[in-house]
Amino acid sequence: MKRIAKSIGLITVCLCVMQAPVSATDKATFDKAVARVAPDGETLFARFKPKSLCLCKSTLAPGVLALGHGVMSPPDINCLIPQFNADGSISGFAGCTGDFLVLGH
Repeated sequence: MKRIAKSIGLITVCLCVMQAPVSATDKATFDKAVARVAPDGETLFARFKPKSLCLCKSTLAPGVLALGHGVMSPPDINCLIPQFNADGSISGFAGCTGDFLVLGH
């Protein structure tokens, strides 16, 4: 009986060790990739470090890619045109109405 109990215990331990590590879901992987090139607007305003640039076609103004706050899944990506104070600090963003081009990555 002890031999059977030890065998079951050993098999259980082996099965636990052999399980593959838990990996991120496909959605989590995709969300992480999007965040690398298009951080959300709040993050950009708090710490202005643009990752990808864009050009608003209607105004020909350069902007930065940012993740939208809509209800879409995945969320929409916008081209936000930064507005600056006289001292060069960021004061806010204007949205691009219409189409935009991604300039670089």
